[in-house]
Order: sequence, then structure tokens, then C-alpha cells
Amino acid sequence: MVGGGVSTFYTEGSGGDLSGRLAGFFNAALGSIPPQVTITCPSGGDTIDSSSGQINGVWVGPAVAPLVGAGLTTYAAGVGMRVEWLTGGINRGRRVKGSTFLVPLSNGAYDVDGALVTGLVTAMQTAATTLVTQSGGDLTIFSKPPKGTHAGGLSSPVVAGRAVDRTSWLRTRRT
Repeated sequence: MVGGGVSTFYTEGSGGDLSGRLAGFFNAALGSIPPQVTITCPSGGDTIDSSSGQINGVWVGPAVAPLVGAGLTTYAAGVGMRVEWLTGGINRGRRVKGSTFLVPLSNGAYDVDGALVTGLVTAMQTAATTLVTQSGGDLTIFSKPPKGTHAGGLSSPVVAGRAVDRTSWLRTRRT
């Protein structure tokens, strides 16, 4: 594989057991992630003020053991699935939403036609819904301010998660 990936999650509240809730979310995909992949969830991070979008503190939670993929060892690099995080926020005329990419996925995560297997999509939908519910409105999406301004960004609470039933791939912004 070509290096590690990072998924950034923001919380408005104290974070509580955010690391444990994130581990539960990612655990739902472990059977479709190759064993060469290890997922670590931090035991702390920044909190954001929803009215200004500014960092206003930190959260600290319990340490969580690293999660190791339990899927097949064969995979297509750079290909996987996406979970969308939906909010009620609108910033500069666009709906505020976020995405988490689960890449790579083992070859067993795909049907013969290249589509994602239904069981994985269902498991990730359940995991996303559980994460949002357990977070109680503290999980947020941060929308950056326009370039060249000193205004704060916008933080919008996540109201739902959606496992996208379509194969996703990673690409650089340069292509």
C-alpha cells in the first residue's frame, strides 16, 4: 500500500467516548478490510464552537486498541466505499456534508460486477446510524471559511449518515 490515510472527525461537545464510538463504526467494516490495514482511533482531539467554527478546546477519551482488517489479503488499491455525513447546515449556498472513505476494501467486498456487496453496505449504514445516534448531536462537519477572509468557518451537527451503495476511489486534486 502507498502510505496511510486519515479520516478527520470533529465534535462540538466534550467528545466523551468518541474514540470508542469511532472504533465501533470502523469495526463494522473490518471483515471487508485487508489485514494489511490497521485503524487507530485517537484518544483526544479538538472541539469546535458551532456558532463561530473556531476551535475552543480539546476532548480526551479512553484509549482504544488498534483495529486490524480481517478481510481477504487481496484488494484493489485506491478503491473502496464512502459514507456521507449529512447536516442541516448551509454554507455559501451549499449543503454542508462530509465523507469518510473506507479504502482499500478486500476483493470479497465486491460482487462479480464490481458493485459493493449488500451486506457491507447494510453493515456500514447501521454503523453510521449508530455513530450519529450515540454522538447525540456532538459529531459535526466543519466547513472552512472562504480563502482570503479572516471569518470563522461553520460547524454543523451531523444529523444522519448514509452508506453510499457505489464503489468510490481516491484521486488527487491534481488530476
